[in-house]
Amino acid sequence: VGLKTWAAAANIDLSASLFDLEQDKKIRDQIAKIMGTDPSKAPGAPGAGQATGEDGTSEEAAMSLDAFRRRIDSYPMKSALRTPTPSILDREFGGDFKYNKAGKPVPASASESKMANDRILKAVKALSDPHRFAEVKKQLVAKHGKVPKVGW
Repeated sequence: VGLKTWAAAANIDLSASLFDLEQDKKIRDQIAKIMGTDPSKAPGAPGAGQATGEDGTSEEAAMSLDAFRRRIDSYPMKSALRTPTPSILDREFGGDFKYNKAGKPVPASASESKMANDRILKAVKALSDPHRFAEVKKQLVAKHGKVPKVGW
């Protein structure tokens, strides 16, 4: 499989990555000019002093997944290589859910979903009566000073 296919599968823009590599080389040259040493030869730099195993493979090839992830975290392109975890507000939860004691969403059982839907239906029916609606609105204004916005 070619590199272009791998990059497409990983959702990496090759042209942007190649441009970044060119910029990286220019920056490294500037650092080397100022510091007097090549930053790629520094210990811990990507590609510096790669050891080979007994079978001739590089140390990176024999690296475990956890070690590889720790190593990726040290690279400047980690955002391109790893998918960021979406915030709780950006996540989509299928079906009904409730919150556990830790505040994490967990799927609601069928009976809990039915009970919640029954309560919603009961509230909608009750508020369809204009007298009940006026009474609830009056209570909300007394409690909050205005009718709070509901919904998205």
